[in-house]
Amino acid sequence: MSMSNASIPAFAIGLNTLSALLDKAEAHAEGKGIDRALLLNGRLFPDMFGGRWGLGECQRQPERAS
Repeated sequence: MSMSNASIPAFAIGLNTLSALLDKAEAHAEGKGIDRALLLNGRLFPDMFGGRWGLGECQRQPERAS
């Protein structure tokens, strides 16, 4: 078994968890009247990348591992 094939289940779990968290964040934003773009582009600290960049990295990591 290749390392790439062995890592697929771990990436699938992580991406499914991320999807569930994004669904919860969207529901929370909708319930509180918060603009979703604010959550996607927000930063925890000024010198950090925004949330959209982090989500992209989560998507690119499995691509780079193959």
